[in-house]
Order: sequence, then structure tokens, then C-alpha cells
Amino acid sequence: MNQFKISSNKLLLNALNLLKSNLILSFITLLGMLFNFISQLVIASLFGTTIERDAYFVAMAFPAYLSAVLLGAYGVVFLPAFIQKQKDGYKKSKVFVSNNINIIFIIVTVVTIGGIIYAKEILSFTAAGLNGEELDLATQIFKFLLPVVIFQSLINILSSVSQSQNNFVLPAISPIVTSIVSLVFLIILFPYYGILSLAIGTLVGNFLSLLLFMPVLTKNYTFHINFYDKDFHRVVIISLPLLLSGLITRSNSLFERFVASTLPQGSISYLGYATQIQNILCSVAISSIGTIIFPLLAKKWAENDLDLTRKYYSNGIRLILIITVPIAILFVFEGEVVIQMIFERGNFLHESTIIVSRVFSLLALSFICTSLASVVSKIFYLTGKTVVVSLTEVFVSLVYFLISLLLVKDFSFYGLAAASSLTTFMSILIILYLGNKLLKGIDFVYILKGPAIVLIFSIASITIIDYLLLPHIVGLNIYLLNFLLISSYCFLLYLMLVLIKFKELVTLNLFILKFFDNR
Repeated sequence: MNQFKISSNKLLLNALNLLKSNLILSFITLLGMLFNFISQLVIASLFGTTIERDAYFVAMAFPAYLSAVLLGAYGVVFLPAFIQKQKDGYKKSKVFVSNNINIIFIIVTVVTIGGIIYAKEILSFTAAGLNGEELDLATQIFKFLLPVVIFQSLINILSSVSQSQNNFVLPAISPIVTSIVSLVFLIILFPYYGILSLAIGTLVGNFLSLLLFMPVLTKNYTFHINFYDKDFHRVVIISLPLLLSGLITRSNSLFERFVASTLPQGSISYLGYATQIQNILCSVAISSIGTIIFPLLAKKWAENDLDLTRKYYSNGIRLILIITVPIAILFVFEGEVVIQMIFERGNFLHESTIIVSRVFSLLALSFICTSLASVVSKIFYLTGKTVVVSLTEVFVSLVYFLISLLLVKDFSFYGLAAASSLTTFMSILIILYLGNKLLKGIDFVYILKGPAIVLIFSIASITIIDYLLLPHIVGLNIYLLNFLLISSYCFLLYLMLVLIKFKELVTLNLFILKFFDNR
């Protein structure tokens, strides 16, 4: 009996410690969202859905594609490989890190220089609908944004090293620095350089973010470069299927920009703003969970502890669903009011608000599924089964291209958003099925029971607000209206979950009580 109590207390303590780390990272991420939010306010006010904004979204698509291909392949494989290498001692792990940093730096720099030289040709191919002044502007922006890939690649490797040493704060602060610097450069240089000032700020911001990791670099770096290193080859071999498939699967945004560039002016911006909202929400909702759980999964898998690997994996999926479902419901039903508060000022007109909110409603399912991918797909990287997930993603991407072309004929850019949600959902279902085969015995009833309850209560909360509260506050100032709407929604949902003693909420309440008791 005593042993059972000790075991239960340990599990509770581990849960509280995990929650504590998650809350700290969530707070830092929230700060990042705040600065990102302010940046989006300023950008939307200055540029709205104009040609300049379209040009920026087009210019950033290819650098974002390169980063996604490299980081989505090599970056996620590097972390478990480094954790495994640490078992061989500090000196060998230091050589491993140094070799990877040097080789990646050389490769990415060569690609970047080539991209800058052929910038106009690349954009003419990836956004065939652009021409004249808009193409020239996009080319200028592109030349400033492409070097960002170098900094992001190095930051990604150093973030993995930092996380493996249980330092999660530095990787979380890094994007905040980028957001702040980008905003400052935009405000100062806008009168002289227009939208180009945002690209300059993004480049400088990423460079300064890299400088934050100098303590991690100096501690884990020694000059070493060996293209024939066996450990480097092992990482490359494991990541190669992801890299090759990523050339197709990560091209979704490029394909979207290509198709949208042939549609009426503003189409690229509508999709771009909606996607940015999705990315911000993903960062706030689940980035800290994925950041914490991935190293834990890697360590437990390296220790051959399948039970704990399975538990962390299941709890990660359940927690992400519990967080993302109510956010998606809020934006589906009240998205127009929220987006109006965020963007509608200056050159961002009410017509744009309506369209962006409709696009994001179609992307709500994609938001949930993209958030899930931060945990679901990681299990294949840990086990080295990258070919399986790569083939799955290639198949889903090809389906996305087909569905998009079919839907865009009748529904314009709305068809692209709908295709994104449908195919991301398909991808998650397939990967969950394959992950269950790999881990053997995932309890999907346990995973889905909590989120199903949250879904029902979320819809109930928003329905109560729409019928009982909203008719009485509709004439209020937009900011006060949004505050009352969102706070009432959160309060009602919280109250309902408290009444049924919802498991995760009980754990959160225990953590809060413990925190104040310690004080």
C-alpha cells in the first residue's frame, strides 16, 4: 500500500513538474505572441491586402520552404541522435555538434548564395502570376529574406542541444527577439523603404537571435569538419527520406502562393493572414508541449522504456486536443469579431476582415491537425522509421495538390483553405494509425474522451454566449466587446469543466495551490 502511495506521489510530482515547465514556456510563448500580435497590427494597418503585402507573402514563401525542408528533415533527427551520442561522453558529443554545425553552415550558405543570384528566376517560377513592379518588389524582399535560412538552421541545431540539456527557455526567447527587432526596424525604416523595412528587420532579428545561443555554442563547439564522419552519415541517412519527401510535402505553401498569384489581387494576402493567425495560435497553444515532450520521448526511447514512451505520447496528443479544440470553436463561431479587433484599421478594411475570418474558419481543422503533428510525427523520427512517415506525407501532399486544383475552380482561394484542412486531417489519421502499430497499444478511448467533453462544452459555452450575452453587448466598443466575449467563453468553459472535475483541470488547480503554498 505504501509503495503504491509513493508511486502515485511520484507520478503526481512528475506531472506537476512537467506542468510547471509547460506553464513557464507558455508564458514566454505568450510574450512572443504579444509582440507578434503587435507586429501584425502594425503590418496590417500599414499594408492591408495591397500589392506590397502580396509581394511580401510571395517573397517569404521560398525561404520558408527551404527552412521547412531542412529543419523538418535534419533538425528533428539531430536531437535524438545527439542525445544518443551524449552516452559516449562530452568530448565526442562536442565533436558531433561541431561537425554538424560546420557542414550545415557550408551547405546552406552555398544554397543561399545561389538563390540570391537567381532570385528573379525563382520567383517567376514559384509565383507565375506576378509581373512588372510587383515581381521587382518581391525580388528585392526575397534577397533579404533568403539569408534568414542560414541563421534559422544554426539556431535549430543549437536549440536541440539546449533542449537536450534541459534548457528550454533560450529556444523560447529566440523568436521574441526576432519579432521585436523586426517591429523596430519596420517602424523606423518604413517611411524610407516601405515593406522592405520588414524584410531587413527579419534578417537582423534572426542574426541577433543566433547570438543568444553563443553560450551554448562556445560550450559545445570545437572546430571540426569531416564530411566522411560516420555519425554525420547516420543522421543524413535517417533524415534523407524526410529531406526528399520534404521537397514535395513542404511545397504546399509554394503551391498555394503559385495558385493564389493567378487569382484576383488580395488573394495571397487573405490566405497569408489566415495562415499567420493559425501559426500564432499553434505557437501559443502547443509549441511548449512539443518542445518539452520531444526530448522526454527521445530519452525514454533511448532507455528502451516503451511504457513511458507510450504514456508521454498519449498524454501529449490528449493535451494538445484539449487546448486546441476550444480555440478552434471560438474562431469558427466568433472569428469575424476577433479578427476585426486584431487587424481592422488603416489599410485593412472590413471587407478583408470578413474574408480572412471565413478563410480561417476553413483552416480551423488544419490548425488542430498541425498542432497534433508536433507530437504525432515525432515518434517516427525517434525510431528511425522516417521512410514510413515520408511516404505518407508525399501521398497526402499529392492529394492536396489534386483537391486544391479541383476546388479552386469553383471556390477560388477558399478552395485552397478547405483542401489544406481536409488533407492535414487525412495525414494525421494515417500517422496515428501507423504510430499505434509502432508503439503497440495506444489507448485512443482515453485520448479522445477528454477532448470530446471539451468539444461539447465549448459548443455549449459559445451557444449560451450567442443567445444570452451577445445581443446585450453588441453595441459596445469593439475592444470591450471582444474582452467580454472571450472572457465569458473561457469562464463558462472553465466552470463546466470544474463541475465535472475534469482531470487536467484538477492537475492545474493542484499546481496552482502548490505554487502558492510554496510562497
